[in-house]
Amino acid sequence: MDAAWKVALPLLLGIAIAACSNPPDDEPEAAEEIEAQMEHIFGVLDKNGDGAVLRDELAGIPMSFSNANTGEALTGEAAADAWFAMFDVNADSEVTLPEYVAKGLELEAQSREGG
Repeated sequence: MDAAWKVALPLLLGIAIAACSNPPDDEPEAAEEIEAQMEHIFGVLDKNGDGAVLRDELAGIPMSFSNANTGEALTGEAAADAWFAMFDVNADSEVTLPEYVAKGLELEAQSREGG
């Protein structure tokens, strides 16, 4: 997936996005706070509580993706497909907490670097 795609999960990622746009001076604490927020979000996404998010669990969650370079937007099922493709790092048809946190921290670092 193109690095220019940005994730927006209304309400669920608002806190993490705000933390990314105004990182505190203490970087280790900031990373820990973002990771804690991501763990909470993962718990919401993992509807059956089995430790993995399957594509079907994203049904009904309002999502949108927008490409920062082109302005193209995806919503609904297309956005859920894009989210899943981005976070299912090992392509095993499920997103685990370690995958989600690692990819989320990677994206957060890229956003702070301007990339």
